[in-house]
Amino acid sequence: MDLPLDITFDGVEPRPALLTVAQEKANKLVRRHEELVHCRVVLQQLPACPGGSKPFGVCIDATLPGYHVTVNDVRNDDPYLALRDAFVDMGRELHGLSVLRPTSSCPGWGA
Repeated sequence: MDLPLDITFDGVEPRPALLTVAQEKANKLVRRHEELVHCRVVLQQLPACPGGSKPFGVCIDATLPGYHVTVNDVRNDDPYLALRDAFVDMGRELHGLSVLRPTSSCPGWGA
């Protein structure tokens, strides 16, 4: 299934490698959570920290039937690590949601 995926670069020069990493990580999510219907990823350059570094921030919004899951405030000085950490967090959120949601194979649900 092709996942509708929106990737936005805010204050960051769009790089093909960053785009590829985001697409690969989103495809990995959809392989584990086939019910995903949309995913939006925002990679942004944040204001400089007191130490002088300008970290990257990542926000991911995922839509499933009846649910909207958001992971935000993921920061790292390396944009690739920020993407990785954000997708790891989203995977945990979706796993937790799938554990709580009833499935049609569970006896007694929907009866």
